[in-house]
Amino acid sequence: MTTTLIISIPILENKGLQSRISPHFGKAPMHMLVDSGGKIVAVIDQSANKPGMGSMPLAAMLDLGAKQVICVTIGRDAYKHLQDKEMDVKVTDANTVGEALAAYRAGTLEPVTDELLDMHHSHGQGLGHGAGKPQDLPRQGR
Repeated sequence: MTTTLIISIPILENKGLQSRISPHFGKAPMHMLVDSGGKIVAVIDQSANKPGMGSMPLAAMLDLGAKQVICVTIGRDAYKHLQDKEMDVKVTDANTVGEALAAYRAGTLEPVTDELLDMHHSHGQGLGHGAGKPQDLPRQGR
């Protein structure tokens, strides 16, 4: 029996698999949980909460069975909290949830690097401030 992986992806709006991925994990107004086959499991709406670790939907993600996060960028503290809960975190330059799932299936997602965490901390390229775009971010090995 094959177990389906539940993946959490931070999104800007809920448009199903066409939802745009938030450029910043910790400031995403919503998180979409999908299974590895592309079925939407849940959408966690945190738009009414303050951004940051206090409103990070980690408990809800865990309650719904998420084991992996796919994001564009993530801060060091959020990354550590996810790692502490044994969540696998991968990075994508995809624009939509559907594109991120395709990259997952193709095995082209990348691990989080210190360079990415350091870039996030310095708010390089407008990260967390709406100016950065996933396709503009440097990717290791490219």
